[in-house]
Amino acid sequence: MKINQFTVLFLFIVFIIGITACSTESDKPLFKSFRDVPGVTAREIEAVEALQKKYEYFSYGMILSTEAFVMEDGRTGGYAALFCEWLTQLFNIPFKLEIMETNEILEKMETGEVDFSGNLMPTDERRQRYYMTDTIAERQFILVRLAGSPSLDQILLERPIRYAFPVNTPVEETIAMVTEPDSYEPVWVFSIMDAYDILNKGEADAYITSSITEAVFINYDNIVTQDFFPLCFNPTTMAASGTREDLEPIISIVTKAQRSGAMSLMLSLYNQGYQDYRRYKMFESLNEKERAFLLNNPTIPIAAFNTNYPLSFYNTYVNEWQGIYFDLLNEITSLTGLAFKIVHDEKADWHDIKEMLLNREALLIPELGYTKEYGEHFIWSGTVILDDNYALVSRSEFRDITINEILHVKTGVAGDETFTSLFRQWFPNHRDIVEYGSIDLALDALQRGEVDMVMTTQRRLMNLTHFREEVGYKANYIFNQSMETRFAANKEEEILLSIIDKAFILTNINAITDSWMRKTYDYRVKIAEAQRPLLLGAITLSFVVIILILVLFFRYL
Repeated sequence: MKINQFTVLFLFIVFIIGITACSTESDKPLFKSFRDVPGVTAREIEAVEALQKKYEYFSYGMILSTEAFVMEDGRTGGYAALFCEWLTQLFNIPFKLEIMETNEILEKMETGEVDFSGNLMPTDERRQRYYMTDTIAERQFILVRLAGSPSLDQILLERPIRYAFPVNTPVEETIAMVTEPDSYEPVWVFSIMDAYDILNKGEADAYITSSITEAVFINYDNIVTQDFFPLCFNPTTMAASGTREDLEPIISIVTKAQRSGAMSLMLSLYNQGYQDYRRYKMFESLNEKERAFLLNNPTIPIAAFNTNYPLSFYNTYVNEWQGIYFDLLNEITSLTGLAFKIVHDEKADWHDIKEMLLNREALLIPELGYTKEYGEHFIWSGTVILDDNYALVSRSEFRDITINEILHVKTGVAGDETFTSLFRQWFPNHRDIVEYGSIDLALDALQRGEVDMVMTTQRRLMNLTHFREEVGYKANYIFNQSMETRFAANKEEEILLSIIDKAFILTNINAITDSWMRKTYDYRVKIAEAQRPLLLGAITLSFVVIILILVLFFRYL
């Protein structure tokens, strides 16, 4: 009986431990067929089955855009192509994407040569003439202008701005609702190329269009685009002509699918389609040498700095290389297919890395300050990743100093850093400099009180305060000289840097750098949380052992 009681008690404890298991969350199943869409009627099912017998395929009209473009191999790409693939799977009828001008789409929808379009902005008047789904995409309005032309603010001081608008669209109507009366004169165009012509002739100052049309100007060096303010968005729907009653069930079922969870799929397809466009645009920008380089160099050996937070550092808490550098490399990989491999471990210092770069064991590093010596061996990217200022870092309690006092303050420097050379150049008569093997060693010396200040940059201070979570430091004196952060490479890697610069044009560098500049850690809490299960496990195990001892004790008592 005692054994049975012990067994029950032991199983109960195991049950209490096991009750912490996480509950699973089931994903919504995708619609494998139009028949699975909630709310679809028997009439609609019958109508679609009739369409399957009647049509070999449906044509889906779109303008040349970031949502629909022709790739090098002749296939269409973008969100519209992916959307057509989804429609094909849903209805078991091929939806073929066809690219044409806006007016051509409207005309061919009326004649029946185009069955559907994903390019119509919904209005009350259009909903009387077309069958329309709910919004399938939101597009931002942009300004297309000639590079180097006067700013719109300058023009507005002298006369109203001449905005070009596409005819037979509600674009001008939308813009009129958010702009001051008489602030612009409309100029009407029939196509995007008409707009380009009148911009060149000076008959319009800017063309207002959806952001997706930037694909048309992909090879025009004299065109720039900018956001239209105040921000406006152009919703678009999947539409069919109101004269095509047989197509109404398709529109109805797609709408029901949207309202039953398909919008999350459409957003995913949109993001995937835009990424496809970025890769297409990247490929279009490359010359033959650059394309050959990608073909012949699939993996690039690189070096990284282990403590240059937030640009490049090795996170010992998770045993992983992290930072702006790696996020940017991931962007380059997604655009070009290039893979990047670090050729050293997390303990490598600048001396090791420099040798690897000179010997071409590594081709790329996240940054390198320019010196005459380095200029003989390295080249730099044309894109500035972020700006930083040189600074003297001290403990918080140390008094704020003036530039005249720097000569008389004990200062730590890192032996082979660019800012060490600058400091010695700026203060050649400084007699109280202590040199350390690395910036980390110099900062450790500051913490121990061996030096009063350390020459570094404002950004390096973040390694102490944001990542290492150490308090009591400040940028005591900030020099009015900035340091531009650019990728650097072996001097023979001009083609590699050219590819990287072209990838950076398509990358939101500010979004990546800003996220890292705002990032903070709380590893003390995380470590405590990580230790909590071990502590609970130890307590539980101790509890089980005590009970076992008590049971055995009373059994043989």
